[in-house]
Amino acid sequence: MIFGREYMPKNSQKKLILASRSPRRRELLGWLGIPFEIHSLDIPEESQCSEAWQVAEDIAKQKGQAVWKDWQSRAGEMFLIS
Repeated sequence: MIFGREYMPKNSQKKLILASRSPRRRELLGWLGIPFEIHSLDIPEESQCSEAWQVAEDIAKQKGQAVWKDWQSRAGEMFLIS
């Protein structure tokens, strides 16, 4: 999930924030060579969805929204993914 309203230009001074502690997501971003920071909050990984892909999407959205809310005052300084 991507949170934020602006596209992140290549020369942007904004920080890329990963709202997940997933080793796989960390690995994928590392392959791209894009510097990023991990800021994940402890939230219950629970979903009312039944399909596996919906559960993954729902939890990613919950994590992203939690970090977005926590960082909202600095929204202009970041580009958030989860």
